[in-house]
Amino acid sequence: MVAMRTNGKFQSRMDEVVRWLNKREHPSYRYGERINKAIRYLFLTIISYIFMRIVYFNLSQVNTIKILFIQLGGFLLVASFVFFVYCSYKLIIEIFNWYLRQKHWIRYIILLLVLILFLIANGHKTTLFDTFISFYNSLDFKQISPFCKIVPT
Repeated sequence: MVAMRTNGKFQSRMDEVVRWLNKREHPSYRYGERINKAIRYLFLTIISYIFMRIVYFNLSQVNTIKILFIQLGGFLLVASFVFFVYCSYKLIIEIFNWYLRQKHWIRYIILLLVLILFLIANGHKTTLFDTFISFYNSLDFKQISPFCKIVPT
């Protein structure tokens, strides 16, 4: 009799755990529509990044073209950077919405994987950030500015 009572309590607790793991806190997600939107933002982010890199590496040639008092290269670089940030933001929002609508067990696996990636990055932080620091030190901010120097005549 006691064994049946404890077995029934154990089974009810297991049922509660399984129900909690499969529970969603938000309504279900329209995957087809939202994934198409996320893929579109991903492609726009990649295209704007590639365009930004092309403009940056040809900045000295493109900056020779001046419209009024604005250098074309600097303007294109700033505009492509703003578009890149906008598309990246929209992509991050879509990923976050996808994450919120997942079941509990998927969310915890994703959190565990992100934590492991952060720990690996922490172990390699000198090699990870040296490339960014050297790139920042090599930037010529005078070329990036879209405004020409107004020279009095």
